Amino acid sequence: MSMNAAEDQRLDHYLPDRDLFEKHEVVIRSSPEKVFETLLNFDMRGSKITGFLLSLRVIFEPELKKPDEQRSTFIHELTGEDGFMTMLEEIENKEIVIGFIGKFWQVRPEIFRPRNAEEYVDFNGSDYVKGAWNLYIESNDDGTVTLSTESRMLCIGNKSKQRFLPYWALIRLFSGLTRREMLRIIKDTAEGR
Repeated sequence: MSMNAAEDQRLDHYLPDRDLFEKHEVVIRSSPEKVFETLLNFDMRGSKITGFLLSLRVIFEPELKKPDEQRSTFIHELTGEDGFMTMLEEIENKEIVIGFIGKFWQVRPEIFRPRNAEEYVDFNGSDYVKGAWNLYIESNDDGTVTLSTESRMLCIGNKSKQRFLPYWALIRLFSGLTRREMLRIIKDTAEGR
């Protein structure tokens, strides 16, 4: 049983409405502080599967730079200068929320990169998909923590929904695989394995 209600997630502030969502979670024998430190600093390159999936982004978006081999954090790669996502909020030892906006179904996806959280919330461009995902830490009564990640997508306009749904059907498996692998790596690291 958890000590915190899931309703206090900041993800609800940034994207309360959604057309599609996916959620995964894992129980970790560690402290919230250790889990949070691990999720901010973990390296997805340790996973061959996820590393391959992330490398496909460079193929389909050649204008993006290839990730610097010296850069070690997954979160930084996504939300840094060369990333395609925006860090919306970071609550120490509790939650991070990341946002992304684009026409992802196109051969060359059209990405809108909000400069900050306010610009993300205010964005209402027709025919785009607005997405957000979080990593959320709940403390449990038995001294463990539950780390969850939820991805949400909101299609702005009927045109985007018609085009995004087939794309989502295609990539959902890979998206879920990436999230589960991410949780596994964080769990193993936070538990000292």
